[in-house]
Amino acid sequence: LGALYRGSQAVIVPSLEEGFGLVALEALSCGAPLLCTPELSLQELCENASWYAAGFDGRAIAEALLAMELHPQLVQVKQEAGRKRASLFSR
Repeated sequence: LGALYRGSQAVIVPSLEEGFGLVALEALSCGAPLLCTPELSLQELCENASWYAAGFDGRAIAEALLAMELHPQLVQVKQEAGRKRASLFSR
């Protein structure tokens, strides 16, 4: 699973309701670029380490993916922030 996260161009967590966000945390810990829908628990978990879609629909997710594609330097910054954020949680 870790190899899939590390090899991905982006991990998308399109959740309408999330209790904790284990998939998001796993992606962050592997350094995968992460895109989440604006579910509050995901925002609390990921903070500034994730890209967030403006809404829960396909168009908002596509626009956020395009923003990721257009800003590769910011993707790298968020990947590093994700690794640091994930290290705050024990396994």
